[in-house]
Amino acid sequence: MDNPVASLVLGSDLQVRGANSAWRRLGLVGLGQVKGKSLEELIPGNDFRDAALNVLSSGEPVEGMVIAFGGAGRERYFSAAIRPQYEIGATPAAVVVELAEFECQIVVEGEAGEIVEINPSAAEALGGPAGGFIGKPIRQVDPFGSVRMAESLARASESPRSYYLGRFHVTGEGGKRIELEGALAPLDARTGEG
Repeated sequence: MDNPVASLVLGSDLQVRGANSAWRRLGLVGLGQVKGKSLEELIPGNDFRDAALNVLSSGEPVEGMVIAFGGAGRERYFSAAIRPQYEIGATPAAVVVELAEFECQIVVEGEAGEIVEINPSAAEALGGPAGGFIGKPIRQVDPFGSVRMAESLARASESPRSYYLGRFHVTGEGGKRIELEGALAPLDARTGEG
């Protein structure tokens, strides 16, 4: 699966200095429309802006932020990283924002923890047909039943915001080991409903 990483270079004023072609390939926005825009115009939200400012001041990268683009029923989720970029001196002069789209999506009903929707990419990665996962408790699906993942799922279910689960491995069809990266987003945040 080809999953390009979209990169932006932001100056200390959080204005876009440059971007790679993955922004266009991912259908986010054309390259000519990116340069000179503010971070808030491309990725709204104070959390992301505050994280970028923190990277500029501390020099410490941030990984595993979850960004959603699109409206209800058309949302696309991305894993975001913000890394410092140094020119001259000990303080970062800019930051690089990298976005990689989550290809697999699973919708889980909160109370019972049952899978109510799964896209074909997720079913394939987990080693079965999509219909075989509907109604199944998420904790009965490898790797979500592991102790580490169960603890992460419990913390995530208590969070009103998106929660980054991290990278983990599953064994797919034919014993092929696959690395996945996961995050949970509350359904009300996903649909915009309260």
